[in-house]
Amino acid sequence: MQILKIVLFSILFLSISPIHHIYALDEGFYSTISFTIGELPSREDISYEPMHIEGEYTSDVLSHTVLSHLTQDNYKSRIFDKMTMLAIPPLSQVDIGYYWYNYTPDEVDIETIRIPLSREHIPNGDMTQLFYENPNQEFEEGITYSDGPSRGGKYVDIEGVGLLSSDMDSGMSRGVVIESFTMKPSLELYEWKVKVLSENLSELTLYVRNITKESLQDIWIFYDEGSHLIMDFDEYEEHQMVVHKRCVVGEESVNCGIIRLMDRNTKAHCMVRGSDWDNYLKPESISVWSKIEGEWIGGARFQPDRESLCIRRLPHVYKTKELIAEYNPPIPPSTQEEYWEDILGLEILPITNHQSGRDNFWRLIKPLFTDNLNIL
Repeated sequence: MQILKIVLFSILFLSISPIHHIYALDEGFYSTISFTIGELPSREDISYEPMHIEGEYTSDVLSHTVLSHLTQDNYKSRIFDKMTMLAIPPLSQVDIGYYWYNYTPDEVDIETIRIPLSREHIPNGDMTQLFYENPNQEFEEGITYSDGPSRGGKYVDIEGVGLLSSDMDSGMSRGVVIESFTMKPSLELYEWKVKVLSENLSELTLYVRNITKESLQDIWIFYDEGSHLIMDFDEYEEHQMVVHKRCVVGEESVNCGIIRLMDRNTKAHCMVRGSDWDNYLKPESISVWSKIEGEWIGGARFQPDRESLCIRRLPHVYKTKELIAEYNPPIPPSTQEEYWEDILGLEILPITNHQSGRDNFWRLIKPLFTDNLNIL
């Protein structure tokens, strides 16, 4: 009977100890993220006003920033105005920094890091409207469940940073960049066609679309020196337009130069709504989860009750690549040998005999490799 009690106690202990460990992590493992500027685009691709740039650069802050610089209230509350707001032009690189403090005696394995990319009610803020998806890293939508508040909306999963030793004796580690995203323009020229009318004039058909879920007003499309169109675009709307311009006509190609798309609209998307000072349980105040032992552990909560972790796309002029079309050279007529090779899929002997008769006909189309066949 005593042995049975010991066995039952061991089973019970093993079954509940992981839960206790996860619960302890809620009070002993702390994390948060930051948004910083990794790189700005070339002025050859995007025109913008440099004085309108907002935010800090990764190279200036990451090497000396630790979790305590970004949190307060014993690392539970995120300071809302530090590395949380960016205003940048398209094609800029946004770096996501990850900061932690493992104030437990154990080593922890960060399997996955989940970053929300929208508000729970997605129309209130959706950063997937701003970013290109990275290869093999789709933006997803769903609910993240944890022992505390659970949160819905869009998110992206990022490979975790792996094993982290205890920081109880060594202090906090500096942050690391866990992922980078590129801001996309609001418009794209996705197709074009050219018809050369004369040496000095060509007809250009342009296909332009809005690649965001935003309505865009007063879009200027510059297609020639001093010539432009002004159009409005509803969300995801496409426009086809026919214009005339002088293209450089060569012997093998025609070069119609670049098209410039000017968007003076600007909109910020935020992914966090902070909690009241006396409440840490608002789901939208969570900006990061770390998966440990298969469970999601929430990071520092944003306070006070206001939007944070926001990115604004600045007004800009997006320049396309040069529109160069090569002429399609005429295809010469195929020889008789090539004609039969295309039909049979075999290499054909050249014509050496023009006599009529069935025997000579078969000799004409005899494949070369039959000369080497062994007759049984």
